[in-house]
Amino acid sequence: MNCDKLASLLPDTVPQIHYFRTLPSTNLVAKEYAERGEKEGVFIAGTQTAGRGRMGRGFFSPEDCGLYISFLLRPDLAPEDIYLLTTTAAVAVCETVELFSGREASVKWVNDVLVADKKVCGILAEGAFDDSGKLSYAVVGIGVNLFPPKDGFPEELESKAGTVFTAKKDCLEELTADLIERYLRLLGEDCYDRYVMRSIICGKAVSLLRDGQKKEAVVLGLDDRCRLLVRYKDGGQELIECGEVSVDGLY
Repeated sequence: MNCDKLASLLPDTVPQIHYFRTLPSTNLVAKEYAERGEKEGVFIAGTQTAGRGRMGRGFFSPEDCGLYISFLLRPDLAPEDIYLLTTTAAVAVCETVELFSGREASVKWVNDVLVADKKVCGILAEGAFDDSGKLSYAVVGIGVNLFPPKDGFPEELESKAGTVFTAKKDCLEELTADLIERYLRLLGEDCYDRYVMRSIICGKAVSLLRDGQKKEAVVLGLDDRCRLLVRYKDGGQELIECGEVSVDGLY
């Protein structure tokens, strides 16, 4: 990453950029800054040695193959609106990916971005609340697989993970700048329709994993808070706010 070039592509309104060649996790460092009372900022790593995903999973972060970035935000959001940080990030990633690659990107609820039915991006949002229940800060981590790893993906990811580009391309700084500016701008907009438009699981039969239990259901749609409306085999319906959803043939 050429940090001078990246800075030249961004407006002065963007929070400070912190770049590290190697980090355990951009989210962890952003949270450390947040706990010290630091201002909003953007944290980027060339590689992560302990990248983190949802449900306690790791995130494969090889050097010079992806964009590993976290946003430290202090938004004026009600606790029930925290989901907007993730859904807006998914829209921003899709739009940036399509702009630079020309390939269609879609969203698998709630936080995975797919290209050609393979996961190219994961999003992990974390936050802290003060004693009154008000959001103190949020950290939104975005990991994007841009280029094929030199030695390929680990065996357990081979059939699931993909990359935005099929070969190395000289556009890292431009793509990064676009994503940073786009995400920060979209946080002030209503992205519901753009998120729903890209959702690939509406109408699909899915397996829903929550609290260690798996249940089969059909996705009926998304409500106005992007909660998943599902119908179980017994006919019962439920709105799902969180959980792990899998679709046959998809990550």
